[in-house]
Amino acid sequence: MCTPAQIVSAVAVESIKKATLVSLLEHGTAYKIPGGESSMFIKNNLIPPPIYTNIAKAFEANDKERLADVVKEGAADLRKDSNFGLAKQVVSALTSRRLINISRTYATITLEGIARALEIPEDSVEAEVLRLNRQGQIRARINPQTSMVEFLEPDTAVSTDVICQLQSALCQSAAATEKLRDLHANVLTHPLIVSRAVSNSQHAGSVAAAGPGVMMRDDGYAEEYL
Repeated sequence: MCTPAQIVSAVAVESIKKATLVSLLEHGTAYKIPGGESSMFIKNNLIPPPIYTNIAKAFEANDKERLADVVKEGAADLRKDSNFGLAKQVVSALTSRRLINISRTYATITLEGIARALEIPEDSVEAEVLRLNRQGQIRARINPQTSMVEFLEPDTAVSTDVICQLQSALCQSAAATEKLRDLHANVLTHPLIVSRAVSNSQHAGSVAAAGPGVMMRDDGYAEEYL
């Protein structure tokens, strides 16, 4: 979309459609065309088709009902663009984004309260909380006796995970160190190694005893050399 060109290509037009939906999924905001006023899209006064613009507006307004209606009404065009699957993900993402906002607002809240805020059945709330919890987007605990959800501080939850990871790494490191020590001890006490060390020591002692100018032969006899 940012490649210099005199006209807008069909590829660029299709790209901005997908970019609009992907930006909502990733950032929660509509896609902004890079390049400033020099962009060929701005030069040609081109914007995403109304269906994509309306999806972005409904998402940013946190209007789930309107968003679902827009996607339903534009289903034919979205399917034609091969973007209907992405659009349905955007609808689901709005529910997730709402739950993330709730986790930042409340310390504890009932499953019923979350269901009302998300506009989904209460029996679907627990699955949604657990899904975002597994993905690391929120940190929460569910009390089945009281039907309460407790949102944890991110730093506290992460530090607990980090501690567990560090403990596991330390145990692995200690085990590896112990194996290396055992291997080192086995090497030092191996009969071949001990025999070679003794032989080298005896040979060195014989050379020293023979004095300078004398070389020890392999048969054990000294040979004088100049």
